[in-house]
Amino acid sequence: MDVFIKLKHPQGSNIYFLVEVKTGKVQSKDFKQLKGYMKEFGAECKGGILIAKEFPKKIYSELSSNILPIKYRFNQINKDGEYTYEQLLEALNLEVKK
Repeated sequence: MDVFIKLKHPQGSNIYFLVEVKTGKVQSKDFKQLKGYMKEFGAECKGGILIAKEFPKKIYSELSSNILPIKYRFNQINKDGEYTYEQLLEALNLEVKK
């Protein structure tokens, strides 16, 4: 798990969302890993978000309704270049894949 999202001031029980970020292509083991983390958090975990550069078509059959796949890419970025946080944020493109 790379990011853990929860309510700042929960009333009663809390609500969690778990985020897993992969730098390349998603594999079956990545979904299993995220599902395992979600299971550990139990009923308070309302969903997961899987962010990756590439989602192969065969992976979509493994999606469950409580995992949101998000594809990322950076527009006009040179891998060898140096960028500020603001420049990277401006170049970042996120796309929900459903």
